[in-house]
Amino acid sequence: MYRNLEKPYHIDYMFASHDLVKNGYTLTFGNPKEWIDKSDHVPMILDINTLTSKTQIQHTFCDFVKRHLQTIDPKTKMKFEMELKIIENFAEKLDLQMPSNQDKQILLDKINTIKMIDALMIKL
Repeated sequence: MYRNLEKPYHIDYMFASHDLVKNGYTLTFGNPKEWIDKSDHVPMILDINTLTSKTQIQHTFCDFVKRHLQTIDPKTKMKFEMELKIIENFAEKLDLQMPSNQDKQILLDKINTIKMIDALMIKL
């Protein structure tokens, strides 16, 4: 306090979520003798252990395709089996790389086209 090492009063705080605290951390303070000429404060350093994600993101485009194509009528699926396989293969390819916006748009267009075909076939 006031650069007096005999008064180690401390008013600084660290706030962390329950998950960070539960996962483990180390709190260290800078050495006052190294900082006294610069400030009456010393650094507080909170090192947190690496958090593992609770959500696993895998096969994002494949899952997207499956969700959108699961509502396709079975007759449409049978008639356009080859085209549906091409869409699924394209989605698998996108999951393995960093797809461009153009590739994403192509996938959406293919899904929308097959959904329109399905709607038309149901009407017939």
